[in-house]
Amino acid sequence: MDGGALNNFPIDLMQDFGQGGPIIAVSVTAEEDMAKDYDFGNSISGWQALLSRILPFGKEVEAPLIPETLLRLITFSDSYHGKGRNDLADLYIRPPVEHFGTLDFGSFAEIAEIGYRAAQQAIEEWKQSSPDSRLAQIIK
Repeated sequence: MDGGALNNFPIDLMQDFGQGGPIIAVSVTAEEDMAKDYDFGNSISGWQALLSRILPFGKEVEAPLIPETLLRLITFSDSYHGKGRNDLADLYIRPPVEHFGTLDFGSFAEIAEIGYRAAQQAIEEWKQSSPDSRLAQIIK
């Protein structure tokens, strides 16, 4: 794991690293935990989950996979730590990409276009609300 599990939105660190320069933060994680509900009782064993997938009879037991659990951990950490950090950025952008999966690489072009439009809109709104700031002067 990289730093994403502990600090996936390091605006606080960028304040020191950026040496006083403007900080533009972009968050693409959902604001709410998009958890899938699993119903396997009080406990589940690996054997029980495996057998339910390979045997043709009985109820299939659905359980989260390890990569899914790790991605949810990163998303949870980002949501938990990011709530108070948005105010630390000079410009905060949240493109509406919640309906895409984390590993939805086939939608790269569409996601990039959505992000580009969201950034353009956020920059224009920000320039109008803070025309005399350093960031507004830089992005003219």
